[in-house]
Amino acid sequence: MSLVPGHLTTAEASVILRCDPATVCRYVRLKLLPHKRLGKNILIPEQAVLNFDAPKAGNPNLQKHN
Repeated sequence: MSLVPGHLTTAEASVILRCDPATVCRYVRLKLLPHKRLGKNILIPEQAVLNFDAPKAGNPNLQKHN
């Protein structure tokens, strides 16, 4: 259960995005997902999670450039 209405914890967001909670934290750290902090908790707007388009898998720094 979320602490703030309309916001999700990283664990709740990870269930929706079908990824690990650490991946959600990485998206937050890379500023791909907006967030607010409530103490140590990271809260992500629910609408941002529902509209989120995850980046392609793999390290973009290792991909070949043409």
